Amino acid sequence: MDIVVYHGNNCNACHEEMEYLKYNNVNFTPKNVHDSADARKELMALGSKTIPTTVVDGEVIVGFEIDRIKELIGL
Repeated sequence: MDIVVYHGNNCNACHEEMEYLKYNNVNFTPKNVHDSADARKELMALGSKTIPTTVVDGEVIVGFEIDRIKELIGL
């Protein structure tokens, strides 16, 4: 399963989501849009300007939509 979380430095929802994934031993790739111009470009290419934005096997989830994330990762 390929999971990418686009996040920012002072985004509480971003950090909550990443902590949730870590707690449940879900591997993901964090991409900080504040520190990386490439991550910002990727986020915008997905049609999003909102963080967190999570991509699970190609499906884009804008915002911390925990129920949708759980559904997609099987928790």
